[in-house]
Amino acid sequence: MKRSFDKLALSRFAEEAGVPVPRTLEAYEGALESFDGPLLVKSRFHWEPDGATSDGRLEARIAPNRESARAYVEDIRNAEGAPILQELIDDQLMGFTILTDADANPVAELQQMAPLTWRPKIGMPARAHTIPVDEELARGIRRMLKALGWFGLIQLQFIVSSDGRPFLIAFNGRAYASEGLALSAGINFHDLWGRIARGREWERPGAARTGLRYQWTEGDIRQCLATTRRGRARALAGCLGWGLGATHPIWSLTDPAPFIRYPGDLLRRYRRLRRLAAAVAEPAAG
Repeated sequence: MKRSFDKLALSRFAEEAGVPVPRTLEAYEGALESFDGPLLVKSRFHWEPDGATSDGRLEARIAPNRESARAYVEDIRNAEGAPILQELIDDQLMGFTILTDADANPVAELQQMAPLTWRPKIGMPARAHTIPVDEELARGIRRMLKALGWFGLIQLQFIVSSDGRPFLIAFNGRAYASEGLALSAGINFHDLWGRIARGREWERPGAARTGLRYQWTEGDIRQCLATTRRGRARALAGCLGWGLGATHPIWSLTDPAPFIRYPGDLLRRYRRLRRLAAAVAEPAAG
């Protein structure tokens, strides 16, 4: 199962199954010289339990040039990660969610586009909407998961290039933020997964409803505030318009408590970060 989360190994499985992937290489010096222009620097494993970072997470970063890429590679090595280099494809983010049974056969599928992310280019979806499943892409994904022997829920992330080709960039074998969109579209992935895992009766769902919207409001507002002052009002109006009738990760009329607690959680997180920054700066000041 570990090979599923190894970004370098996954790219090989994807290619063999006919799923397009960006050019991906181990970060040795010759590989770095073979890239022109901006590129992505990642760790082979997004999370290292014994890594040097405080939470074990090693985030991907966009390197605008080779000098920056070398510095990012060293940062990952210093955090006890294994750096890789990946071609940067700058376009729209797409998600493909699939549940497989114990024999790696598909049970349910959903596809969504994310016209807005935070952080830009490599962040989480701030806005998304469901689209029809691309059957050609789905066949390649099914072959890949069959080769991996995958059982359970998985959300794959793709970048769709300007010519319409999807390139696999992430393999998220876990719960994900926009799961509410799948529920709105008529697919309860977790209920199905639990029934299959426990040997209970289950029913294959129909195709997911298309055209439904999702919004991560915090990320959407951050993206709006990052725009130029001239375009900020228009961006915020778009944020409001998208949110009306959309599914949200923590807001529900039937269960408002998480949303009510969320501002307080944000404030506590902000205060913790300020205390941490002050503690780091104090020795330097002294």
